[in-house]
Amino acid sequence: NGTTLVPVGSLRDLGVDVIWNGAKQSVEVKLPTTTRTVPVLIQSQLDELAKAAYLVYGSTDDPSIARQGSGFIVDGTLITNYHVGGESKEISVQIDGQWQKTSQTTFENENVDIMGIPVSGGKELPVSTELPQVGDPVYAIGFPDGKLAITEGEVYGITQGPGGYTKIVHTAFIDGGSSGGIMLNGKGQIIGVNESDMADKSFAIPIKYVLDELN
Repeated sequence: NGTTLVPVGSLRDLGVDVIWNGAKQSVEVKLPTTTRTVPVLIQSQLDELAKAAYLVYGSTDDPSIARQGSGFIVDGTLITNYHVGGESKEISVQIDGQWQKTSQTTFENENVDIMGIPVSGGKELPVSTELPQVGDPVYAIGFPDGKLAITEGEVYGITQGPGGYTKIVHTAFIDGGSSGGIMLNGKGQIIGVNESDMADKSFAIPIKYVLDELN
């Protein structure tokens, strides 16, 4: 009859307090009375932070095939997705203009889709295990198609991936080669590892899982 209906779950995702009365088929909505101040990054800051993102290649048994991705350093370990370097005979990382090659790994977790590679040099950024809230600005830094790219978006939601692992859903554009790249919050802290995209949404793995492996 022309009435607009809004899913209750969508209101809750936006932080609205919603009470559903099934007996009366009614809903009580309480709008938030306070607002949060969320920091954002400007382009000059992002350009500087992007120096901590690195190009990664994982070689396979077929020398004509290489998995290209992105990575960043935490505690002297290059972090990337397992699907980029896992099961590779050799992994190459470009740091400070030089290629470092290794067949060793610090850790591998195929279920979460992360892995660590020992490297030397490079730049590290601060990390935060605090999950963002819906609507928070986020920034993706990586190497889609082998070229550095910085994209901006916002958090769409927090979901559970296969195996019950948390995934951050966001709208910062990533593409082939972005896998393993940096996901930043507005404070310039790494909060996730970019993993994949689907339609107009992207997915990142919370940095907590990386720290769990390193510890």
